[in-house]
Amino acid sequence: MIDLLRHSDLLQPIDLQFARFLAEKDPARADTLALTGAMLSYARGRGHSCIALNEWSGQPVPSEASAALPLFPGTDQWLTALQESPLVGEAGTMAPLILDEAGRLYLYRYWRAEDRIARHLAAHLRTQENPATQENPATLDEASAAYHVLFPDASDGEVDWQAVAAISALRHPFSIVSGGPGTGKTTTVTRILALLLSVKPGLQVVLATPTGKAAQRLGSSIQQQLAHLPVGQHVKACIPQEAMTLHRLLGYHPMTGRFRHDADRPLSADLVVVDESSMTDVLLFEALLDALPPQARLILVGDPYQLASVETGFVFGDLCRLGEGNPSISFAKYCADLEAPSVPAADTESVDMPLRDVVVSLQKNYRFGADSGIGALATAIRAGDAAGAQAVLAQDTYSDVTLINPASIQEEVLRHVSGYARRLCRCRDVEEGLRLLEEVRLLSATRWGLRGIKGLNRLVETWLLQEGLRPDIPWYHGRPLLVTANDYNVELFNGDVGICWLAGRRLQACFSDGAGGVRRIPLAKLPPHESAWAMTVHKSQGSEFNHVVLVLPEQPTELLSRELLYTAVTRAKQSVTMLGSAGVVTHAVAHPERRASGLGDKLQAALSSR
Repeated sequence: MIDLLRHSDLLQPIDLQFARFLAEKDPARADTLALTGAMLSYARGRGHSCIALNEWSGQPVPSEASAALPLFPGTDQWLTALQESPLVGEAGTMAPLILDEAGRLYLYRYWRAEDRIARHLAAHLRTQENPATQENPATLDEASAAYHVLFPDASDGEVDWQAVAAISALRHPFSIVSGGPGTGKTTTVTRILALLLSVKPGLQVVLATPTGKAAQRLGSSIQQQLAHLPVGQHVKACIPQEAMTLHRLLGYHPMTGRFRHDADRPLSADLVVVDESSMTDVLLFEALLDALPPQARLILVGDPYQLASVETGFVFGDLCRLGEGNPSISFAKYCADLEAPSVPAADTESVDMPLRDVVVSLQKNYRFGADSGIGALATAIRAGDAAGAQAVLAQDTYSDVTLINPASIQEEVLRHVSGYARRLCRCRDVEEGLRLLEEVRLLSATRWGLRGIKGLNRLVETWLLQEGLRPDIPWYHGRPLLVTANDYNVELFNGDVGICWLAGRRLQACFSDGAGGVRRIPLAKLPPHESAWAMTVHKSQGSEFNHVVLVLPEQPTELLSRELLYTAVTRAKQSVTMLGSAGVVTHAVAHPERRASGLGDKLQAALSSR
């Protein structure tokens, strides 16, 4: 069986090794366990928490090879073999593999993470159902007064969803603010913090994000928002202006792979706000909830339509989908009691009602107006409207979005980035150089090949060499740098972008310090890194660039998805150029990334149990 599996071009050595391990541990069912192990490892590598047996039963092993490959067993035969194996346990037991009642198969670690997340969240949601059991932050009169100071323009006409998000966070110990770029998520969060601190002074607030780059951007955005807040200086002084990575917040030990903070040593915080929550994987989410004090409040912020974490799971997206629909009658009544804008309420109560009350989606876009091609294109992609996306790209109405299928990808790429690259390498002011890093960025779906970031970075650097703009050495003035691993000693993190800079006769790496200054790092102390003329769409999350050049593969691939295209387009503030065919764009829009997960079922089961 292992020899047959080797013919799958999509299976990696680790998938085959896991298949071999399971087959050796259960010789009586070796073939079935080998197939199952290979599939489970393959799926986990693509972000799935589990596999649903009924989706794969009778299907061939994933492959792009022409060789005949084995088929997965029928569902009944497969279930029987797994239930008889000593390596497989049912939900609630401890075994290498866990098979739940819905026919989903997990590695134990990921079943446990989903189960613990569901239990933690259910406890928070049950607390908000019974106001007598939660620490009420203020009387209704106090809350209403503070609310109307911060949201004076909210009217009974169009629903102000930013105001609704603030009310949800005021009423509930757990809340979610979702929305795309330009919908005012940071503005909303800043006002939520001001509201909570106004009614409960002394609240200890912590801001966190999955990456260092996102932490820096969140801190800078909140600093800018503070000047416009209509609250006293004593409230503003309590709003943190710096964010940290979740790993730093939880006290991650790279040598042990463990966190300093957990259920026995919880965080010292009354409120934790996590921005860019879509990038948080299931294991990190579990660690965060383990470390959250029982009475602490939690606010998750993010865009559920963006790419999920490069690791396993999509907790934020699962929660946002579960929270779709009108909130409960009791929540609508609370809004009315605050003399806030009325919100549409559900007609009946249901088991998922607590999530509907805490998930608030911001609707209005303040960045992309009616004449914005970026906004129109992002909306079409998010809705899965391939024809609409093509119409936006084909219309002359929108000058900020362009689709080009070039005869020579190299020439077209250089046409778009050569001027930018020349300015960066000739720049002599380091602050200006760091600002230039946000002007133009090449994005790609993949790392390899001519259209991957390796080939694109090589293309730009070869052109710079030919133009005499850099020496024939790896390090040169103006080289954009992308950090690819966390290093807590120098406080540089995966995704941070800086620039190689010649200061006097010495080259050094320069990064923004998040407060308008420059951090200078000796090259010898840099963590793993690479050139950043081009970067993957995954790595671009949390960043914004004036002009994005998205280089698409020549043919559709499994890497292309609706979420990838949406994420790439929404990185742009002013304009987007796509280099590729209309067929590839259509394929991407038509293929949403759906990660297999049982979190929704687990959470609803936990909410149903009393």
